Amino acid sequence: MGNTLTSYEETIKKTHARLKTNALNFWEVLAQVVALISPSMTAAWIVPLMFGTAGTAGWLCYLFGTIMLLFVAISLNQFSKRYTSAGSMYA
Repeated sequence: MGNTLTSYEETIKKTHARLKTNALNFWEVLAQVVALISPSMTAAWIVPLMFGTAGTAGWLCYLFGTIMLLFVAISLNQFSKRYTSAGSMYA
């Protein structure tokens, strides 16, 4: 049993490539960091930015956005009822 485990580890080491050293420069790494953090930062900043831009009509903008989001959810619900295969929304 121990022999098969070591042979498996050796096979993995031989078949899997390592990451290339210095393959990306600073700006490319920075772009990846921004791309990875942007979904969570959007969720954190969208409401304060919207209220700061809209001023006293912020509640109206928020209500409009909520209604539009409900329309999207209804559309997705109808789409998923008609096409039930796995991954149908990506096909």
